[in-house]
Amino acid sequence: MDLLEYQAKELFREVGIPVPPSQYINDPRQMRQLALSYPLVLKSQVRAVGRARAGGIHFVENTIDAIAAARAIFSLPIRGQFPRLLLAEARYPVQQELFLAVAIDYRLQRPVLLGAAAQDLKGKGASKRLKKVTIDGDFSPFYARRLALAMGLQKEAIAAVSGAIAKMYYLWESKDLDCVEINPLGLNEGGEIMALDGKITVNDEAIARHPELLALAEAVQETEEKAAAAGSLHWFEKGGKIGILCNSLGAGMVLWDLLQQHKGKPAGCWAIGAATGDRVLDPREFAGAIATGLMQLQENPKIEVILIDLLASTVFLDAFVDRLLELHSSNELGARPRLVARLVGENAASAIAKRSRNDIARLESLPIIWEEDLDEAVARAISLS
Repeated sequence: MDLLEYQAKELFREVGIPVPPSQYINDPRQMRQLALSYPLVLKSQVRAVGRARAGGIHFVENTIDAIAAARAIFSLPIRGQFPRLLLAEARYPVQQELFLAVAIDYRLQRPVLLGAAAQDLKGKGASKRLKKVTIDGDFSPFYARRLALAMGLQKEAIAAVSGAIAKMYYLWESKDLDCVEINPLGLNEGGEIMALDGKITVNDEAIARHPELLALAEAVQETEEKAAAAGSLHWFEKGGKIGILCNSLGAGMVLWDLLQQHKGKPAGCWAIGAATGDRVLDPREFAGAIATGLMQLQENPKIEVILIDLLASTVFLDAFVDRLLELHSSNELGARPRLVARLVGENAASAIAKRSRNDIARLESLPIIWEEDLDEAVARAISLS
């Protein structure tokens, strides 16, 4: 399990790796009570990669900008994941950014130290520019210094970075972790370092030996369960080929029965409600929860077709179509499994018809078969499976 960034940084603090002053919040209004000085960076706390590219990281200079940015981040799903926490962090003056990691090389069956300048990992041939030091036997600070020198660091930076690497290795070994990564590690003009982002992968088998890791893993699970906005796989059947994605339990049961009556083989159903707890979802949250279900079903290699049946008002269906276009633009909507979709609601056809010509062309290029009749949608899903 991958920990969230703020959790990784809590473990960094424990071993003495410097991290920026920070505070995490769960409501944009809390930005008014921050005990931090501007400028700040606000970060979406999801496990999905590509947060900056997706718009989940904002730099802000004052409270007004911070509140607006926080609202935008909380309403933005990244790979279908909505954040329930936001990390507010002091900006750090960076002169150079580095990538550092401690992991296992399964081919060599040895732990390895990895490092490179952050810019060297962009573009083709990045793996060839990544420096690697293999740990043979017990760890020694010599290995950390060797990596720092291989990365071309000089003067004060050698001692600072090699010290951070040694602490990363201690954390990795003492907690039985799969991977510890800092990307980037920031260096300022004086050669001082700061872990600006962190990723820790917990070994599932090690959780039982480390109660503190169990608490962190449970916090991640609780966060993601809330972020799923009441969506979950309510049914699963081995050998099925058709996934069901809908926005009510009743619709899910109807679709399941129809598929079985017509000799189809349903595999799983993801049903999303209009509310979670006492809070009604807004259209963007609704679309994000549907996207989460879509990607969960896509991850099942045995599902050949996903049958989407949504009953909602036009504004919710518009948000869903917007999300489909976002997924298409980021290449997260593949050709497999095939998608059959039916949208039902107040003037539901306008969710597609009112789009610009460019949007309509993009929708037509999606691997989606649009149906208006439920029986026809079910029959099409069965024929494609």
